[in-house]
Amino acid sequence: MKGSVDMIYILSYLLISVLLYFTGNMINKKGNKIRIIKNKTLFYLIQFTWGLPINLAGSLVSLILILRKKKPKKYGWYMDFELNINFGLNLGIFILTPYYSNDSFKNHECGHGVQNIWFGIFMPTVVAIPSAIRFHKRRIFTKLGKVNKTGYYDIWFENQANDLGDMIVDNF
Repeated sequence: MKGSVDMIYILSYLLISVLLYFTGNMINKKGNKIRIIKNKTLFYLIQFTWGLPINLAGSLVSLILILRKKKPKKYGWYMDFELNINFGLNLGIFILTPYYSNDSFKNHECGHGVQNIWFGIFMPTVVAIPSAIRFHKRRIFTKLGKVNKTGYYDIWFENQANDLGDMIVDNF
């Protein structure tokens, strides 16, 4: 039984690797070549296979919001819930943003969606949880009057989300 489960994981990883291979190459602001999805069907396929854990959470949150009469707006390939919050949150193809947020803010959350495609089942431990901890730590420091020694986007996963978000939005 364990061997068959391991084989499923290996085959899933190989399938996702092949799918990512066929995505388009783009050049980021720093001149680096990056593989990014240019096909909407492929985008959703990978989001709901390799990136399933985050999207399941997003589906649940979206269902709760819809039941509470919140209507999502389409933002490219994402569903954006504009709420009375002071932060952004990416849950796969679902993003939560403040009412006042601009395109740059929304693009950043879309960038986390691309990270979900890249990191898949590892997204919670590699990006999502560290990002949430960092956000709340910075907020607490600010409330206590302490100085945050680095900028919010100085850590690799936040900076990468900016780059990726700007790149994918150009493909919508």
